[in-house]
Order: sequence, then C-alpha cells, then structure tokens
Amino acid sequence: SKATSLFTDRLEITGMTIDRTDVAWPSDVARYNNPSDYPQRPNTMWMKDMFPEIVDDGLGVKTEAFATWMRPAALGRVWNNYGWLNEELKEGDELKLKINSHFETPDGSSKMFVLTQRNRLGGRHDGLAVAFMLCGCICFGMASMACFIKPKP
Repeated sequence: SKATSLFTDRLEITGMTIDRTDVAWPSDVARYNNPSDYPQRPNTMWMKDMFPEIVDDGLGVKTEAFATWMRPAALGRVWNNYGWLNEELKEGDELKLKINSHFETPDGSSKMFVLTQRNRLGGRHDGLAVAFMLCGCICFGMASMACFIKPKP
C-alpha cells in the first residue's frame, strides 16, 4: 500500500521545546518497514521526499511521526501524540502557541491542539486504568477464595 499523507502542521510553544521523541509505541514503529531498496529505487517518490521536515532520511517509514499518524483508531475521534513538554508548568503560566497549519482536513472534520497531562501510567486519565486494576483485584480475590472453598460431598 502507498502512504501519501502525513500530519504536516507544525506546533510551537514560545520559550519551550516540544520533544518529538517517544510519541509512538514501539509496536506501531515495528508495523512498518522500508523496502529493501530504500531509498535507492529510481523513479520513486519516498515519504522523505514529500515531507523532508518530518520524515528522517535514514528512518523513512520508521519515523515516529509517521507511525503515530498511521496508528489505527478504535473510535471516530483520533488523538495522536504530537510531542511532550518536559518542563514543569505552574498555575498562572502563560503559553504563547504558534500553529503553522498546513494539513488540509476533509469537509466535516476538524483538528485540535490539546495540552494534557500524562499520568503515572502514561495516559491522559487515571479512571479507566484504576477501574481495570480494581476489577482485576476483585477477580483475583474471588478466585483465591474459590480455591479454599471445599465442595460438600
């Protein structure tokens, strides 16, 4: 299959560095491979040629921005990581955002730049993870109790 699109918007926060590493899961990066003749095949337009500011020449489709962009979404609303701020923000801090919008969205769709906080588990919200762990503990407890109950003869 051919990959012919990539999220090309550039996001900046004045005075801060957006870390664009570790935005893709290792399994997402492993899903895609460059052809064995990458990038020497003649008369071929590679991702690195179409998006030189985003796709690393040596990595090609192994670039994290590409792997994140291509991640299948379970729902109609897609949330892809763009990068991380590794600096602590304090209440009252003012941020100046600069968005260079180049990616054209299809009619009826939109795009957003969302600042959110990571939790201990790497996600945006603790609720679902806590619910899963609580259910797991309850199941483990019930299974442990079932091991000690002796059936009546």
